[in-house]
Parts: sequence; C-alpha cells; structure tokens
Amino acid sequence: QKVGGQRSPDEPSDPEQAKEWRRRLSYLELSLLEGEEREFRLHMRFVQEIIYWEDLMLRRIDKLLDEKKIREAFELLNALYLRTGEWPGGVQRQERIIFTEAAIKVEQGSLEESLALLEELHERNKSYQGLAGQLGLVADRLITAADAAKDARRVRFYLKRLTTRDPNHPVAVRWTKQVADKGSDLLKLALAAERKPQLDVALDFIEQAQLMWPETPELTPAYRRIGNKFQRVRVGVLQLPTEDAASWLTHGSATDRQRQ
Repeated sequence: QKVGGQRSPDEPSDPEQAKEWRRRLSYLELSLLEGEEREFRLHMRFVQEIIYWEDLMLRRIDKLLDEKKIREAFELLNALYLRTGEWPGGVQRQERIIFTEAAIKVEQGSLEESLALLEELHERNKSYQGLAGQLGLVADRLITAADAAKDARRVRFYLKRLTTRDPNHPVAVRWTKQVADKGSDLLKLALAAERKPQLDVALDFIEQAQLMWPETPELTPAYRRIGNKFQRVRVGVLQLPTEDAASWLTHGSATDRQRQ
C-alpha cells in the first residue's frame, strides 16, 4: 500500500474507502468465459501459481513437439509471435522445432534435408544440446553411402560441410584420416606404376588420388609430371556406343570408335 513510506496514489483519501481498498488488494478478480456465474474473487493465499498466457502457449508447443507434430507447433509459435512479438523461451522453441524436424527427416531417410536443417541450427546456436551428436550421425551416414558408391567428390563434399562447422568433430577427424590415407595409397601406386614404366596405369592412379584427396602431400608435382608423360584427352559426345560393339556398321560412329 505504501511506497518508500508514502501513501499509494491509488489509495482513496477517505479512511473507510481506503480500508476497503486495502482489503480488496488481497483478492484476485476472475472472469470466466463460460457458465452461469462468471465473476469471482479469489483470495491470494489460495493462489499457488500464476502462468502467463504466452507461457501456456509455449507449454503446448512443447507437447506438440513431444508428439513430433512439427507443423502444428510452428503455427502455434507463429501465432504467439504475431500476438506478443518476442517472448522469453520463444527462441528456444524455434531451435527445438528445427532439431525435431531434422530428427524426423532422418527417420524418413531424407539425410540431406536433415543435414541442411542441422546446419541452420548450428548457425543459430552451435552449442544446442544434442546437435553435435546428430550432426555427426547424419554426416557419417552420407559420407559412408558416398564412399560405398566410390564417389570421392561426394565424400569430400559432405566431409567439408562437417569440418567447416566442427573441424574437431570425431566423425570429421576419422573420415579425414581415412580419406587422406586412401589418397596417399593411390599416390604410392601411381609412383610405382610410373617407375615400371606403366604410364597409363600411373595416370589412372594419380587421377583417382586427385579425386580422393587433393591435399595429399607431393600429389600436385607428381600429377603434373605423369600427366606430361602420358596425356589424356577427354571430349564430349552426342552419342554413346551400343552394348554390342560388333554391330558398329549399323549403329554409327560411336560404336565404331569403341571397336577400334
């Protein structure tokens, strides 16, 4: 009722009215939306907790995310921002929506979409709980699939996306060593073939090493040296040879070149 020993400006000057005013301060006025009786007064000693409407919205969003209902959670969060703007806890729900959707994408087998979502979350909050583990899991699966398909470019592409965000991640360290070792082994095979000399074989190995790991030590000078000794020209074509190379007379020049 008093601030700094002074009477509140809202307190009536009449003693009786002031007494009633102070008594009413102990009650919470409630207005229900339904029912025959809607106006109530509740004494403050019966109030255990007061929850803001916005916090109730956040609780509902959490429940929706527990049920993996991403769209409903996003729409509810958007409605909260439209009504109140920034609210404590809103940013955390945004991050949880992204993380949950990324996990769902993994379950659906959409690993590239999941990786893109995790990268977005990393830009927002790189210390988000569970992010490092999930990022490593998704990147590992993508790199493993690319490696099994012998697609060195894809291996390096996904590995680069991981190392850019977390160069010391265990998955990044493991794959970097594995790919670098493969590049080094291919370089050794190329140098051995060069000494025989089997320059066409050496060029095959050195090109594979270049695709596998361009950062392999001593790769560039060896590639230049072998390439100068045995040059290979690649050209684009409009027609591919048929499976039956013996039928070149009836299938055109592409099959003819393959037969020769």
